[in-house]
Amino acid sequence: MPHTTTPQVLYNTPDPHAEPSELYVINGIVLETAPDPVRCWVVKEEHGYWDERDKAFKNRAPTLHPNDPSFCVSLKEIHDEVKKQVMLRVAHGFKYQFEWDPFAPNFFRKYEIQPDGTRREY
Repeated sequence: MPHTTTPQVLYNTPDPHAEPSELYVINGIVLETAPDPVRCWVVKEEHGYWDERDKAFKNRAPTLHPNDPSFCVSLKEIHDEVKKQVMLRVAHGFKYQFEWDPFAPNFFRKYEIQPDGTRREY
């Protein structure tokens, strides 16, 4: 199983439980063919739809997953690269994010990511 960073899930609607909810999942992943064990991380992004009725990620398709080692960065750098990709999607309306919180009602907090990168809870 490949190593990954925490996935950042972005919706284009404030209520992703509405049918269907378009989304992007963005995270860093280790490129198994990378020749450098430190600079081995790339940004992976998948697009699809959340189906609340079936509790399933449907029509899942990779939209970004470079396989050229020249795109690899270190673990420290991948977090910045993931944030850049998140902000690209925010600029296109995918600005709503759920974050698991075991102490919150329904175990999730809802955030709207602002154009400057800050998050506002709603």
